[in-house]
Parts: sequence; C-alpha cells; structure tokens
Amino acid sequence: MMMNYKKRKDKILKIVDNTLDKEMVVLSYRINDTEKPDFKFELTDEQLTTLINHYQQWIETGPEEKHYIEDSKQLLEEIQGKLLNKNILENSKSNKFYNNIYEYSRKLEGPVSIHLGESRIRSYINPIKRNLLYILDSNSESPFMKAEKVISKNGEFKIKYLSKAFWTPIFQAAFP
Repeated sequence: MMMNYKKRKDKILKIVDNTLDKEMVVLSYRINDTEKPDFKFELTDEQLTTLINHYQQWIETGPEEKHYIEDSKQLLEEIQGKLLNKNILENSKSNKFYNNIYEYSRKLEGPVSIHLGESRIRSYINPIKRNLLYILDSNSESPFMKAEKVISKNGEFKIKYLSKAFWTPIFQAAFP
C-alpha cells in the first residue's frame, strides 16, 4: 500500500538524510502537499531505499564517481552565477554571454557539445538569452510548464538542437 504524499515525502527525506551527506542532492522529489501530482512516481519505500543504497555504492566505487557530486554542484553554481543572473543576462555584452554559453556547453555530459559548435551557438545566442530570461521572469507558471515550453518538441520557446541535455542542468539550477 502506498503512503499518502506528505508522509512519503517525509520518509524519503529521512532516508536520504540517514543514508547520505545532507548536502548531497540525490533525488529531487517535490510534491505540493495540497495537490496530487500530475505524474506517477511508483516506487515502494523498499525500492527507493534500494535505489539510494545502490547510488551510494556507485559513488564509492572510484575517484571519478566521488567527484561527480562535487562537479555537479559546481556546475549548478556556475549556471546560477553566469547564466541565471538577471543582471548579467540583461547587461552583458554578446561576446561575454557567448563565452559563458560555450563554456557551459563543453561541461555538459553526452554528445550535446558535438551539436553545438561555435557558429550554432552564435546563431542561437538571442533565443537562448530570451529563454533564460523567461525561466527567470515567468513567476506565474510552474517550472514544469516552463520546461514544457522550452524543451518539448512543439514548445513555444523550443530552440532546434538545444535538447534536454542542454536545458536540464539550467532548470535544476533555477529550481533546486
């Protein structure tokens, strides 16, 4: 039997606190306590505990994995400081903003940087800036709606070649 959402969220947070360093972000599981979520996250408590335990074991398997969390935290801090800073976005010169986007794209996992060469990033610099400002300014919409408009195939603000791999860390930094 599944627990109600508030009890489940509290139990998940307790498991994470007891299992891992409190500063480590393993699983983002947010539920508005007054509404039922739009999505299904069907894991039993035992499955969730197993998932967290396996993640902890993976982190401890080698030096590359141990640095993964710190590297992820550092990337999110850089995104917040360079890409999600409204003052910088509105006042930076296009070359500085381009350099920030280019540097960010080279830190992403997977083949995303292959598709984002210098000329492609330069050609998308204004739409990227528009989307970042939209993510920061649009307080009336949920993060899920913003992601839908920016990432989905038919989204209002979709930019060709800028996929989930590009936008997900930005959304994680914007909505930790």
